[in-house]
Amino acid sequence: MKFCLACKEPYQSDRWECTHCHMSPLLKNDIPIFHPAYVSENDGYNPDIFDHMPYSEEPHYFNKARAFLILWIIKHFFTNAANFLEIGCGKGTILSKIQEAHPSFTCWGSEIYLKGLEHIKKKLTNVHLFQTDARQLPFYEEFDIIGAFDVLEHIEEDVAVLKEMYKAVKPQGGIILSVPQYPQLWSQRDEFLYHKRRYTRTELVKKVRDAGFRICKVTSFNALLFPLFLLIAMHNRYPKKNYNPFREFNIPRPLQKILTEIFALERFLIQLGIILPFGGSLLLVAKRN
Repeated sequence: MKFCLACKEPYQSDRWECTHCHMSPLLKNDIPIFHPAYVSENDGYNPDIFDHMPYSEEPHYFNKARAFLILWIIKHFFTNAANFLEIGCGKGTILSKIQEAHPSFTCWGSEIYLKGLEHIKKKLTNVHLFQTDARQLPFYEEFDIIGAFDVLEHIEEDVAVLKEMYKAVKPQGGIILSVPQYPQLWSQRDEFLYHKRRYTRTELVKKVRDAGFRICKVTSFNALLFPLFLLIAMHNRYPKKNYNPFREFNIPRPLQKILTEIFALERFLIQLGIILPFGGSLLLVAKRN
C-alpha cells in the first residue's frame, strides 16, 4: 500500500494521489518528487559525485562482489519474494543486476537526488522510480525486500530510516543492509563522501533490532583485502591537499580480475555459513515478524 506523507494514512491506489486527503507529489519527467527541498542539495551527499564515482558502474570488483552477495541473499533468504525496493539506488547498478536475475520482480528505486534517478530512467525499463527522503517513505507494508547499500552512513537519523523500512516492508518480508565498518578506520575519504559514521557490528545489530526486526545474518565482508584497506585508511587519516578519493579505484583491468576472484572466494565462505569476523564492510539481513 502507499502511505500519504501529508495525512499519515495508508491507501490503495495505482495513482500517486491519496484517497483520504487527495494530496499528490510533484512530477518531473514522470518521477514523483516527495521532498523537493532535497532534490539537488542536502548534507548527506554531493550529487556531483554521481558523475565521478568510478565504482558506481562496472567493472569495479567491489561493485561486482557486493551485487553477487546481494543476489545470493535474495535467493537464500527471500525465496518467495516478488518485489524489491532499493533505497539510495544511485545510478541503478544493483537494481539492474536484480532485474536481470529476477525478471519477474517488480523493482522500485528511490533516491534523494533527482540526478541519479534521471540516469536510471535512461538506462533501465520497468523500474518504478521516486524521489524521497529515506526518513519518510511513502509506503506501508508494500515490499518483500528493501535494500540499502552503503546508504545509512550518510544519514544522521539512521534509526528513523530503519523504522521507515519496518513500516514499508511486508510482515515476513525483510531488509538487506551494507555499511562501512569500524569507526577506527575513519579517514578523509569518509568526510569527502559525507559519511556521518562508520559502524560497529554491535551498533548496527542493536539499531536494527530496536526498529523491530529479527536478525537473520550479519557478517563482515571485504575481509581478505582488509589489510590493504587498513593501510589506505591510515594513509588518509589526516587531511591532505589535492586529495583525490577516487584514485584508489582506478584499478587496471587485469588487477580487477584478480580482486574479483579474491572476492569470489570470500563469497563462497559466506555462502558456506562462515561468519567473517572482520572486514571493511558489514552485511546484515533481517526480517519483520
